[in-house]
Amino acid sequence: MRIITQKRSKIELRLQLSRQTRNNFFKMRRQLFEFGFVSNTIRRHIGDCAGGIWRSENNVLL
Repeated sequence: MRIITQKRSKIELRLQLSRQTRNNFFKMRRQLFEFGFVSNTIRRHIGDCAGGIWRSENNVLL
């Protein structure tokens, strides 16, 4: 009985961890999109040359 409960708690812990990392990932992605929006507006002011650089970096990130 004890082994089963230990296993179960391990699995629950792992689930909790994956849930946390997933939340962090979504948070990071939201921040990336917000950053992308900001640099998009900046890009319109600077011009297409800087935009090309930003776009290539953004593709790597996403």
